[in-house]
Amino acid sequence: MIGLTLILTILVATSFLVADTDSVHATERGQCPTHIAGEWYNPEAELHDLSRMHLKVDCTGSAPEISARVQTSCRPRDCSWGWSDGLLHQSGIMLFQYGGIFKSQHLNVLPGQDRLEVHMKTSVHGDESKNLKRNFILLRD
Repeated sequence: MIGLTLILTILVATSFLVADTDSVHATERGQCPTHIAGEWYNPEAELHDLSRMHLKVDCTGSAPEISARVQTSCRPRDCSWGWSDGLLHQSGIMLFQYGGIFKSQHLNVLPGQDRLEVHMKTSVHGDESKNLKRNFILLRD
């Protein structure tokens, strides 16, 4: 009985060590996209366009976690949509969603070398004829 308990204890302990080693190796292998973290801006933002995006990347867990704060061009100052947790696809594309009472925004963000390509789809609840698809290029601030 003591031998079985000892074996189970060793198996549980080594499973934690393996899980912890995997998360370290994931960061060491470059699977943590820290290069996308920071402030990005749209140099050609017009009224109601996507004007800024702040990206955060956390690689302390077993998989990278990303979040974004998006701003649109408003007057007298930019309007913030707040923070949203995103999904990071293995291809590098990031997916973010912002919900609202009257509409929701879906953003597909493709990081490039010194820029982000943002494909934004606006879905108006109850009136699909007002749905929009727009593309923006953001540069590092």
